[in-house]
Amino acid sequence: MSSQGLYTSEAPLTPLENVNNKPGCVSPSSLWSCSMSKEEQSVNGQYSENQLSLFVEIVYDNSTQQLWNTPDGTIPTPTPSVTLKPAAVPTARQNDAGFSPQPPPPSFREMWFLGNTTDGIVSREKAGEPTPFYITLLPSINATTAGLNTTLHHNTIPRIAADGYPEPLLNADGTGAPAIVYPLPFQQPLRLYDRGLPTEHFGFYTYFSKTIYVQSIEPGTIPLASDVNGGSLQIDANHIVTWLQTRFLVQVWTRLDNSTRLLRTQPSTFPYPITVTEDLHGGDFLGKGVFARKVSLSQQIEVTNTSPIIDNLLFGGSLINHGTNPTYGGSDGGTGGCQCTWTNFIELNGSIVA
Repeated sequence: MSSQGLYTSEAPLTPLENVNNKPGCVSPSSLWSCSMSKEEQSVNGQYSENQLSLFVEIVYDNSTQQLWNTPDGTIPTPTPSVTLKPAAVPTARQNDAGFSPQPPPPSFREMWFLGNTTDGIVSREKAGEPTPFYITLLPSINATTAGLNTTLHHNTIPRIAADGYPEPLLNADGTGAPAIVYPLPFQQPLRLYDRGLPTEHFGFYTYFSKTIYVQSIEPGTIPLASDVNGGSLQIDANHIVTWLQTRFLVQVWTRLDNSTRLLRTQPSTFPYPITVTEDLHGGDFLGKGVFARKVSLSQQIEVTNTSPIIDNLLFGGSLINHGTNPTYGGSDGGTGGCQCTWTNFIELNGSIVA
């Protein structure tokens, strides 16, 4: 695939292999997981608990308005002496009437900041270049973007509960909703990074609230066997842990044909190397945080019984601008903190690429 064109149809991703699980930013480490919830594992068929099986749709904006083709914003110039709190994150661009990215894309300044400090963008275009392509992740091969937009209610702003955190997602009977391992972003604009270089790729990222049910949140303890690899069964859980503003990054590689091989490629499968990453970089600093709510014996989530969780964003790497200086363009850059990475390809020498 070249940077001149991109796949524009629906296709399943081959089961994405989990090549990086970095849970050490939190204690016990079972509060972060790269595996499906125990309930999902039981219906995951042939796939292992830490594989992702997603479906992707990429569409092309061929309107004459070309509202996707907006000029770059102002490149952030860090001023170390500034310590003001960051303002709300603006959206990156306008969109044609037929395209409504949900959630809204990040700002140009933040994309530049993370491209420069976290994502290893080589070219001067740290925020990438706009393209007319939009990508949606679907829960199944029979799902549609129209149905996804209608059923997921992406535009709903969560209300704040009595404990100061967003209200929990609930089932119709009032019990807690299933754990959320990854989001289903809708019509996200793809940007082109590192044009013409070996690292050339299309990509986007967005944010979501990652959740996991566990029996124990006691720090400094060995994780319970019931809590590892996806948390406990919801019916057995004592707590639900929420990671606000978890970053979800997707990269579609365009110049790896001579050095990689796709895993288990089948007809109609997405035909290009892809990397999916979850980490704790960027996001709305004032809306970030990790916390646990108590789950009762009747599986009700107690919004007045909340415990903050300490997460170490320096773990295993670096931390740049922990949210106090808006001149950087974004917060929590660097390479530290918890992380998950999945890919659908291997190097030709047989090793899996992270």
